[in-house]
Amino acid sequence: MGSQVYGPGVIGEVKGDKLILQIDLSHNGGFSAKGAGPNIMVASTGGNRPVAVGGTLLKVGLNVFRDPTVEEETQRPVPRAIA
Repeated sequence: MGSQVYGPGVIGEVKGDKLILQIDLSHNGGFSAKGAGPNIMVASTGGNRPVAVGGTLLKVGLNVFRDPTVEEETQRPVPRAIA
């Protein structure tokens, strides 16, 4: 069985008894509609997705977010204007 798309920015493949996930860290899924703060969605399965491994059906749920207030190269907080 080859690679399978599990959601925006998420590809996976079952190899033996391992599920190998690839997350496209360059993907920008826009701002999150839920949760605290303005996070940018990088990748998501959009809920629990079924994965068949041998005779077992598993469920995988994944969300990856980026904090837009942190500079990507330095991982330091971005200075904000004081009102």
